[in-house]
Amino acid sequence: MLQNLLSYGLRNLPSIQGEEATKHQINMARIYLAEAADKINVAAKEAIASFTKGDEQKVMLMGLKRFTKMDLIDTRSLRREIADYMIEKGKYPFS
Repeated sequence: MLQNLLSYGLRNLPSIQGEEATKHQINMARIYLAEAADKINVAAKEAIASFTKGDEQKVMLMGLKRFTKMDLIDTRSLRREIADYMIEKGKYPFS
């Protein structure tokens, strides 16, 4: 569900600026989304644990799992790729 949000928001960007020009921006968004999903998941688990017990807690945790599910993303290599691109340009090229 979260990845669909990312793809919806960035759907037209490559057609406007070109695939190669937007590759790094899309990867930056993918990294951000992966980290945000993890933070949301941790905060939601803490919140659920604080005000529910028993079966209600299990149901809420299953719902959380459903709505924060994401495919695994290799953020390390994406970060390295973005860093290499920035070093190649000699500046912060995303403005």
